Amino acid sequence: MNAIRHLQRVYYSILFLRWFAGALPIPFVILIMQKRGLNLAQIGLISGLYSLTIVLLELPTGGLADALGRKPVALAAHSFLLLANVVFLLAFSFYAYLAAYVLLGIGRALSSGALDAWFVDKLLEHDPNYNLQPPLAYVETFGTLGLALGALTGGIIPQLFSYLPNEASTMFTPFAMTFIVSIAVRVVAMLVIVVGVRETRDDARDTLNTAFTPRKLSFILADAINLSRKSQLVLLLLAGSLVASLALMSVETFWQPHFAALAERSPNSLLFGTLMTLGFLMGTVGNLASIRLSRLFKQRHGFVAALSQGLAAISILVLASQTRFLPAASLFCGYYFSLAMGNAPVAAIFNREIPSNRRSSMQSILSLAGYSGSFLGSFVLGLIAHTYSVSTAWLITGIILLISSLLYVRAERLTQDSLSASTVSAEPTR
Repeated sequence: MNAIRHLQRVYYSILFLRWFAGALPIPFVILIMQKRGLNLAQIGLISGLYSLTIVLLELPTGGLADALGRKPVALAAHSFLLLANVVFLLAFSFYAYLAAYVLLGIGRALSSGALDAWFVDKLLEHDPNYNLQPPLAYVETFGTLGLALGALTGGIIPQLFSYLPNEASTMFTPFAMTFIVSIAVRVVAMLVIVVGVRETRDDARDTLNTAFTPRKLSFILADAINLSRKSQLVLLLLAGSLVASLALMSVETFWQPHFAALAERSPNSLLFGTLMTLGFLMGTVGNLASIRLSRLFKQRHGFVAALSQGLAAISILVLASQTRFLPAASLFCGYYFSLAMGNAPVAAIFNREIPSNRRSSMQSILSLAGYSGSFLGSFVLGLIAHTYSVSTAWLITGIILLISSLLYVRAERLTQDSLSASTVSAEPTR
C-alpha cells in the first residue's frame, strides 16, 4: 500500500505541475493573440494546425513510449512544452504563433499515453484486479486542480506586474510574465520526473539497444490500430472522445472574445482568471462526482459518460443564447462540471479493454481521436464563428454533442453483454 501511495504522490504531482504551468496564460492567451493582430479565423486555423500536429504525431509517439520507455519520452515532451512557452513569449506574428503551437502540439503528442500508461501498469502490477476508476478520477482531479490554480495564479500575475508597459509591440508585458513563470514551473516538473519516475518493468517496454527499430515501431503501431479496428467498444469510445474534444476546443477557443463582449466594463486579467479558475474547479468537482455516480450506477461507466456528455451539450446550447455575463459564466462552469464527469468512466472502460504492452499506443489512439475532433472544432467552427458568430458555432457544437451521448449508451450495453458472456463461460458445466 505504501508503494501505491508513493506512486500516486509522484504521478499526481507531475500532473499538477504540468497543467498548472499550462494554465498560467490560459485566461487571456486568445486576447493576447487578438491584441497582436490576429483575428478569430487565424486563431482558429492556428489552433486547428496545433491539433493536426498532434494527429500526425500521436501514433508514432505513442509507439515510441512503448518501445523506448515512458520516462525518456515524458522528459522529451516536457522539453518541447517548455520551448513552446519560450516561443509564445517571443511571438508577434501569425507564423511565430504557428511555430509556438506546432511545438506545443509535439509536446502534447509525446506526453499523451507515456506516464498515463506507466501509472496504470504500476497499479496493475501491484494488484491485477485493482479498481482503476477511483485513481483515474483522482488523476483527472489533480490535473484539473492544476488548471484551476494555474488559471487563478495567471490572473493574479499581471496585477503584480502592472507597472510594465502594455503595448502590443512590447515583449515583457504584464500578461507575458505568465509565460516566464510557466517556464520555471515546467523545469520543476521535469526534475520531479527525473527523480520520481522509475521504470522497472522490462516486459512493458523494450530498451533502446535491443528493440527500438523502425520495423519494431511500425509493428507496435499496426498492432494498436488492429486492436482498435476489431473492437466495437473501442471504436465507440474513440468516436465519443472525438466529439467531446470538438466541443471542448470550441469552448476554449472562443470563450474569451465571447465573454469580453458580454463584460459590462473592459475585461481584466483577474476577472478572466477567476472565471477560468471557477470552470476548472467545477471540472474538479465533476471528476470527484464521477466516483459517486459510478457507485450509484453500480460501476456502469458508460451510462455515467452518456449523462455527462448530455448535460455538457445542454450547457453549451443554453450558453450560446445568453446575453448577460453572470448567467453565461454559470453555464460556462456548468459545462466544465458536466464534461468532467465522463473522463474517468471512459478511461476505466478503455484501460480494461486494452493490453498492458500496448497501453501507450492505445492511449495515443484515444488521444488521436480527441485531437482530430479538436482540429475540426478549431478550423471549421473558427470559420463559422468569424463569419457568423460564436453563438452560432456553439449551437452547432451543442447539437452534435447531444447526439453523441448515445455512443456511450451503446458502449455500456456492449460492456454488460461482455460481462454476461464472461460469467456464463466461467460457470462449471455438468
